[in-house]
Amino acid sequence: LIGAIIAFLLNPLLNFFEKKLKLKRKIAILTIYLGLIFLLIIFIAFIVPKLFRNISDLVKNFPFFLEKTEYFMEKTAQNINSRWPIFNLTLDKEQMEAIGIYFSNLGQELLKVLGQSLITFTYGALEFVVSFIMSMFFLSEKEYFRKLSVEVIKVNLTKEKGNKVLFVGNKLYEVFLGYFHGKTVESIIIGTIAFVGLLYFK
Repeated sequence: LIGAIIAFLLNPLLNFFEKKLKLKRKIAILTIYLGLIFLLIIFIAFIVPKLFRNISDLVKNFPFFLEKTEYFMEKTAQNINSRWPIFNLTLDKEQMEAIGIYFSNLGQELLKVLGQSLITFTYGALEFVVSFIMSMFFLSEKEYFRKLSVEVIKVNLTKEKGNKVLFVGNKLYEVFLGYFHGKTVESIIIGTIAFVGLLYFK
């Protein structure tokens, strides 16, 4: 099932390689999957360790962030009280400490959950590899599976119902494809802006 979904999502890319770039199917599939494997390796090698390290640093430095926030709030309250004494703002330190303890414990729990997720990810990787290989098979023989699906519908349903199912299926495919393309373009734009912005601010 996962292999079929992967093949479904990659089909537009295969069509692009075949129709626009005039590549043979085997070469197109090989190019697509080598590119995906390359991106996956980059993700595992660079992004995952950084993600864990950043979350770990955030948890460790949270008391410092809380202290700076408390100082900022105290100074703000003092400035407001000096200008408008009627407000008489005070900062409840016990509540701030309770918040600090709560978030520190939450951070520790988050690290445990991430560790468990990494173990689950390792087990799931094997299933993904099998699905990945199956999706290559589905893509390479997509006309056969499309024809088989149509035949199954026609055999099990009346002509009128079968035509309705095929019509709705085609429309769903078109709508989903349009949505998927739109979200892909949107994600690329947002990702690029975020990358440039974070790179600028280091």
